[in-house]
Amino acid sequence: MRSSRRYLDGNCLAASEHRLKALRATAAGPLPGKSLVVFDPQLDLAIASVLCPDGHTQERALLDAVLDTVEANDVWIADRNLCVSNFLFENWRSLTP
Repeated sequence: MRSSRRYLDGNCLAASEHRLKALRATAAGPLPGKSLVVFDPQLDLAIASVLCPDGHTQERALLDAVLDTVEANDVWIADRNLCVSNFLFENWRSLTP
């Protein structure tokens, strides 16, 4: 069987400086968010994304939502922040008969 590569990376979504007209008079501004994106280099396309409106959350907290995209023979490439034992073991459990 042929393996597919998947790249997983997180990003901080910057707070927008454009506020709704109804909120322009308030001192509070929008908060940033977080995202995790799964990229398939064979398709040259982002095939999945997980968005979180809380910019203070860690990328690791979003990993459970990525498990649905894992398939047998996938090779996952991510930075060390995303290589946590729970995620790795859940991948293994989901693909082991």
